Amino acid sequence: MEEQMFITEITDNIAFLTMQAPQNNLMTAEFFVEYEKTMQNIENLAEKGEISGIIISGKGRHFSVGADVQSLAERSMNDLQNMKSDTDFSDSHIKQKHLVTFLHDLKIPVISAVSGFCIGSGSEIAINSHIRVCDKSARIGQPESTFGILPGLGGIARTAEYLGLTTAFEIVMSGELLSAQQAYEIRWADILTEKKQALPTAKKLMNYILSLPEKYDPLSTARYISGFLKEYADE
Repeated sequence: MEEQMFITEITDNIAFLTMQAPQNNLMTAEFFVEYEKTMQNIENLAEKGEISGIIISGKGRHFSVGADVQSLAERSMNDLQNMKSDTDFSDSHIKQKHLVTFLHDLKIPVISAVSGFCIGSGSEIAINSHIRVCDKSARIGQPESTFGILPGLGGIARTAEYLGLTTAFEIVMSGELLSAQQAYEIRWADILTEKKQALPTAKKLMNYILSLPEKYDPLSTARYISGFLKEYADE
């Protein structure tokens, strides 16, 4: 039986989404088919109020090395050939982009636990989460420009929103990868942990947020993080 590329476990009303695709969570065409089904299910559960939070991580050493460059370039070329205007995007692209960006619009906490490579489309998933917990092994970036293409799943706009237009431009156009420390210094990473502690810390943070008496507010993540770090400062 073929192993699933994306698994979902719901524990205490928290959805744990784990990427476990071959080649360090390389996002092939097959991966995105499963990703779309998974995220459609998660979106439905969230709308029904059946989950209280989401934690996204990668199984193994890496969050994700991003989309398969060859298939991505071929898809981009096909989309360009079929475009009748600058705003005429394919239905498949619009759907795929929505199933990344909708994470940011959810009214429940969405946390990405990042270790190892978190680049390309993987980085776009993480930046559309409300909070990013990175361990010291993390390397983040948008290297698409080095292959003659640009991020197309909402990563550019969200990076600009969080980090400012100048920083977003530098990250996207340079294609350079940043260390976990650099990501933390520019506030791409919200919490920096020791190696292999991103997921355990994300779980603690989620439980802390859900234990608070007030309704979750995606715009108050800085306050949640500050309160969490104070409470767990001695650990």
